[in-house]
Amino acid sequence: MSRAKVGDILVCEACGLKVIVEEECGCATIDIICCEEAMKNLGPAKPKKVQAVAGPKKKKALKKVKRMSKKKRATKKAKVVKKKKVKKTIKKSAKKASKKAAKKRKK
Repeated sequence: MSRAKVGDILVCEACGLKVIVEEECGCATIDIICCEEAMKNLGPAKPKKVQAVAGPKKKKALKKVKRMSKKKRATKKAKVVKKKKVKKTIKKSAKKASKKAAKKRKK
């Protein structure tokens, strides 16, 4: 048998087991036995496919948000203010009603 080099493939013909040599041991011959037979050397392994280095990724385009006109902003603000005023008046009227009910109970 010959010496094994780094990357050589050794195969067992009986069971199909494959071994790849990672380090040379310095032995004169290869005598790895599997299934009571010596393994055969198929030679160097095929090089692994190297993935191409990807370039910089493209940035996704952001959706542009349309700005509201001044009139729309003003009307929106006015609506919010009106809602707040309505809520305050409802709370005030509820408080007044509860105070009146409490006064009636005391009398």
